[in-house]
Amino acid sequence: MLHANRIPGRFYNGVLLVSVDLNGSVFKFVVDSGATYCAISRKLLDKFVAEPADLKISIAPVGKEPVFASTLNIENFIVGGIRQKNVLTSIVDFPPNLQIDGLLGMDFMGKYRITIEPDTRTLVLRQIPKKK
Repeated sequence: MLHANRIPGRFYNGVLLVSVDLNGSVFKFVVDSGATYCAISRKLLDKFVAEPADLKISIAPVGKEPVFASTLNIENFIVGGIRQKNVLTSIVDFPPNLQIDGLLGMDFMGKYRITIEPDTRTLVLRQIPKKK
């Protein structure tokens, strides 16, 4: 059987929020399988004592033309005990009425089999077996 990490969350406006530890500070991120990259709110930059990287990435907000977003490399990106190092994260301006800190995208989740359990408000990430 594959090892699974069960990450508890809560629903907010129909989407699952989970806790994400970024370099030792914990934030609420939307689980977003439609997002290519993880993203953080521009308002979090003060917490990182870091300047955005020179690299910009193209993102395509729903119903809008693609835009180029600044990026930040997060040294320690931890979700439910799973740690990835140096995660390239886009920096976006979320609408002020959204009470979220970021998006958990496929650059993090794409390394796992993903299940969202609505009844238990849980994100389940299962290791993908290595090919023989």
